[in-house]
Amino acid sequence: MPRTVPHTPHATKHIELYSQSGPLRPQVIVCLSAGLLCDTLINRCGLPSQHVQARFQLIATVLPTLSLLGLAFLEESPGAAGVLATIWLGCTSFHCAGAVAVLHAVGQARAGELFVLGNAFAKLGALASTSATRWALHAFGWRFVLISVAVGYALSGAALIPRMKRVDAAAAFVAGGKDKSEKRE
Repeated sequence: MPRTVPHTPHATKHIELYSQSGPLRPQVIVCLSAGLLCDTLINRCGLPSQHVQARFQLIATVLPTLSLLGLAFLEESPGAAGVLATIWLGCTSFHCAGAVAVLHAVGQARAGELFVLGNAFAKLGALASTSATRWALHAFGWRFVLISVAVGYALSGAALIPRMKRVDAAAAFVAGGKDKSEKRE
């Protein structure tokens, strides 16, 4: 602890809170930057939105997966662990410009309802995983937990990214219209 900070329980608590919020600041910065960058690439540079969203989703799955795998095999290096945790949480924010944007493209007027349903199922998963993680941590250790989360990221990316090219067809279906692929009959 720096000498300029008085060593009182109150000051120590503030320093703990400040140090624990370290990875959250980059996550907020990356999340806002990802949204602005996505908007710029689509609206100003003229890139197709599906292309940009798929690439952002790729970043949101690959970099956190690699960071978690790095954390799983890291021994006695708190500085490197902090960097990897920051990369993991920060790059997860690219999901907002990837899959979350697809919710709006597909759901259109019902995007809010889709978001609520997705969020509810995510919360149920979080509740179940809290107990499962505690059990897995005691039974298998941190390495197993971190590798399991990394595998979850990889599987979600493998399932979602190839399907992002079907956004227009899904949006047409939700809107009640037929997409171009159905005209082949």
